[in-house]
Amino acid sequence: MLFWLYLLPLLARGTPAPCFADWAQAHGKTYETEEVAKVRAEVFRANVARVRELNELDPGVTYSIAGPFADLEPQEFAARLMSKRTAPDVAAESLLIAPRLSDSFDWTDKGAVGPVRDQKALGSCWAVSTAEAVEGQVAVTTGKLVPLSPEQLVECDASTDSSCGGGKGCADCGMFGGWPYLAYQYLEKAGGMFSEADWPYWATGMYPCMPQGYSKPLCGNHDDLFCKANSTKGQGPLHLCHASHGFAVRVTGWRALSRNETELAMQMVQYGPLSVLIEADSLQFYHSGIWRGGVFGCQPDPGSGILGLDHAVLLVGYGQDRDILGKTKPYWRLKNSWGTSWGEKGFFRLERGTGRCGVNLAATTARVAETPLVV
Repeated sequence: MLFWLYLLPLLARGTPAPCFADWAQAHGKTYETEEVAKVRAEVFRANVARVRELNELDPGVTYSIAGPFADLEPQEFAARLMSKRTAPDVAAESLLIAPRLSDSFDWTDKGAVGPVRDQKALGSCWAVSTAEAVEGQVAVTTGKLVPLSPEQLVECDASTDSSCGGGKGCADCGMFGGWPYLAYQYLEKAGGMFSEADWPYWATGMYPCMPQGYSKPLCGNHDDLFCKANSTKGQGPLHLCHASHGFAVRVTGWRALSRNETELAMQMVQYGPLSVLIEADSLQFYHSGIWRGGVFGCQPDPGSGILGLDHAVLLVGYGQDRDILGKTKPYWRLKNSWGTSWGEKGFFRLERGTGRCGVNLAATTARVAETPLVV
């Protein structure tokens, strides 16, 4: 018998401690046994204390227990939704046009950013970020915002990178992680990308297996994975992983963009929303404000390339705030894939101009055909 326990109000500065049962009910949480529920309640109470400490030690940012991850320990959170991986650097494209930067810019105001997704308990951020970067390119190129299918990448993309040195993680590994730059290459070879309407994201009762031909040395051996290939559109009777038509857009290539954040802002204005990688270990309880990576900050070594970056998101805009002393605080605005109950309705702001959390180390975007629909 499943124990149905559900979620609550936000724990910000000055709010009363929330009730675990209320929190769980609001998020539709279920636990297999009463003993498991008790363990999760203890984790929840520890996270309540952790969030209070974060709010005391990290001024300017609000942390909250109200998001969907309050019953996970930090290590569990990182293991389920992110993955530590290594990959080679790719040559960044130089700035073709140098537009004059305004004080702020946001593609969500210009019809190039769709609704916030929820990747759920899968390491599929790379697929969501790729799909949303392609969506942005289609919108900028054609004027039409077409929601595309991250599920296609999760089910079908088994790309590997032979230049990566053979280390574990140099591949796209379905629900266990991947790389946007490899995903663009897969989509180009596959012939295109399906719409989300034609190929929706994973849901209860649909469990894709690992992509056909995935690399066990690079992705791990997941032969014991519980999956239902026949329940999916890509691996099931429709065999969409091997389709030759029906695509919503044709991907023709991709770009790696500048590490200089001023140039990166110009390229975002020029090209559209961008896929970026960040170090996100401390992002679990973010609620609002300009994030600097938690109490101790996060500042990956640029000399190490993208080593240690573990989460893919969508860069949609930039702006600046001023503190009470009038000091300017530049920020990036990013779209996450953890649902709208997390962060600023699914978005977050990150300090801009300091290489914070590696946001500038692996920005990419796709090239797409000029027609929105390819049949």
